[in-house]
Amino acid sequence: MGKLSVAVVSIALWTLLLVASRVLLLIYGFDPWSFTFIQLISGGLLLVLLSMGGDPQKQVDWRSLRRFSTWTYGILRVTTAAAFTAALVHVSVVQAGFLGVINVPLALVGAWLFFGRMPLLRQLPGHLVILGGIAVLAMHLEGGYANPAVLLMLVSEVAVVGSSLIAEKHPDNNDADPRMRLRFTGVVLLLTAGLFLVLRLGQGFAFAGTSLETQHSFALLDNRPLWICGIVVGVLLRGPAMHMSLQAIRLVGTETYVLCAATLPFWGWLFEITASRLGILRSAPVPTEHLFLGCLIVGASIYLILVRRDSVQAVVAPQDA
Repeated sequence: MGKLSVAVVSIALWTLLLVASRVLLLIYGFDPWSFTFIQLISGGLLLVLLSMGGDPQKQVDWRSLRRFSTWTYGILRVTTAAAFTAALVHVSVVQAGFLGVINVPLALVGAWLFFGRMPLLRQLPGHLVILGGIAVLAMHLEGGYANPAVLLMLVSEVAVVGSSLIAEKHPDNNDADPRMRLRFTGVVLLLTAGLFLVLRLGQGFAFAGTSLETQHSFALLDNRPLWICGIVVGVLLRGPAMHMSLQAIRLVGTETYVLCAATLPFWGWLFEITASRLGILRSAPVPTEHLFLGCLIVGASIYLILVRRDSVQAVVAPQDA
């Protein structure tokens, strides 16, 4: 399989994961937060198993768990996954994917504030198109800006940017051995998602005398389809998607991977149409104006990536000559 093919398969797997999660959420009415936590636990365990082997001298540095940045990274990774999944109760994968491009201007601000990377003036039009397109798209969703998906996707993408900034400097995520990076991600997700699930299940018991919350916690514990679907989706889709994305970034680089990731909403459109025609997803088709706005948003994000790539090459080229 070629390098670019790995990136394409990775994005297709992520999209399939999102569509499958949405179908199950709409059919069974699962609690999206618990559903995601179970997926992350089983997917994280799969990553740990896949990382086995290699140099026997290299083991997980458990001292990493003492770092505040490790737990912050784990919390942000779990938050972005859970918030994105929760948003799928209210919008399609296509619409959520377009809203998610808000991470591009957020990443610009984050890199500027934390690393002092000044944005290029040529990038401003692209960011304005993204922000304007997302604002108009959100306004035309069911319920407009009050649609819960708007806030959930904002939370998800803020967490994406935050976890990316931490991962860029975290020593355990920059190990030369890809197995160690895989193991680090798996262990952090396994522990953090497990903690979140325990808190979610115990949430009702924290409210003494609130029988409704207590019943809710017991219902989650006794919900066999929730646990089965969460584990199956985590092992078959979320774990492999995380593994493939790490492989793809290593093979093609972050920028090329981000370019491929820009196609996720269109993969979502294809998969959701297929699911609808098979009769397993009953939802209204995405309006044509939403697709048009999405094309503008994605086009602007691709423009920004190409501008940044050209500026980097312009700096590097004289040094290579």
